[in-house]
Parts: sequence; C-alpha cells; structure tokens
Amino acid sequence: MSATKSLAQADLRDDCLDVRYDAEQSAMVVQPEFVTWMQEAGYPVESLEMEESVSVKPGEDNSGNLLFVVETLSRPVDEADAVADSFTFLGCSCPGFGYHRFPALDDGEPITAVGECSHVEAWRKRRRDERDDGQQPLLKEVPQP
Repeated sequence: MSATKSLAQADLRDDCLDVRYDAEQSAMVVQPEFVTWMQEAGYPVESLEMEESVSVKPGEDNSGNLLFVVETLSRPVDEADAVADSFTFLGCSCPGFGYHRFPALDDGEPITAVGECSHVEAWRKRRRDERDDGQQPLLKEVPQP
C-alpha cells in the first residue's frame, strides 16, 4: 500500500542526482545523472521540469524521489528531425531507475527503449486519473419527474 504525500514528509533519495552550487546563479543546482548522459550522447534537453513522488509504506521509512519530465528528441540530434522526433522522456532519481533501467542506453538502445520504474508508472497513473476527473460527462443526466 503506498500513498502520495509531500516531499517535506520524507527523506529524499539522491543516489542518482548531481547536486552542486552554481556561483553565477547563487543557487543550488539539482540535475539527474541521466540528463548528463543524455547530453553527452547527443540528446538535446529542450526543457526539464521536476516533480516529486513520495512512497509511504506501513512499517518503513518514507522515501521521496524526484521525477523529471524532459522534452528531448527520440534520437540523437545529429540523426533526428526536430519535429518528427520530438519526445517527452520521464526519468526518476531512484536507484532502480539509475542502475537498472537507464544503463540500457549504454548498450546502444534508443532513449525510447528505456523502461520505467514504479515511481514513473505511479506518476503517469495519477496524471491520467486527474485528467479523467476533470472531464465533463458526455451525457447529461435527465432529471426524473
């Protein structure tokens, strides 16, 4: 059983994050390791948005992960068409994503072949449920006389 809570209520799992201070911006910079790999492999990072995911399990410590929504291309920039190959990639700071799913790219697999961890799957499900909740019914109920 898991539920979503605020990241303030959990310990952040940062195994796969590069955290550094940027003196020019006078700010801490948090970047997932997979973004560094993407850039080195020729995948452009058009935008990077951060979401949070918290796992709450009875009898265990709460753990939090950062999810990243990356607008990129499905192939390296020198092989891609900027319009036809636009792609939204979802990645996670959890060790399972960093160690078990993302290394497939080292074997020459395209970024579209990277698997999703349970945190990304849960995030997708929540977004789908939110969209479903916001939709108007197709049929109006007719009042009963």
